[in-house]
Amino acid sequence: MNFNNIEVFATVPSWLSGFLLGLWRFTPYITDRVAGLIVAFFVMVAMFIIHKHLHKNAIVGYLNRHVGEVQKMMPLGLQESHRKRIATLEANHNQAMREAQDEIRRLHGKFDHIDSEYDWTTTMYQGQMRCNEE
Repeated sequence: MNFNNIEVFATVPSWLSGFLLGLWRFTPYITDRVAGLIVAFFVMVAMFIIHKHLHKNAIVGYLNRHVGEVQKMMPLGLQESHRKRIATLEANHNQAMREAQDEIRRLHGKFDHIDSEYDWTTTMYQGQMRCNEE
């Protein structure tokens, strides 16, 4: 019999609850409320283990009955996932291209502004040099 982590986790509360419920009658330190909480916790863990096993059997049974359908659906799901991924990548690429083109336009405008200021400054300087020569 192999124990997995959940079954080991279930046996510890079982032993603990048995031990504490055995001491419940003999010690005043364990109140009725604590005993009730221990029993409720043990019941919760037991329900979780039962649900886990029933759910596992239901999934295995469904897959055994519908293996052909699942195998047909897997490529369709992969194709849909691939199509969505490609669409996402294209949208991200287009957004990055628009941002890069906007940045290039902004830099061209800034360069044109600096170039026009340079032309104006050189024209003014040449005009001043002509005035000084005259």
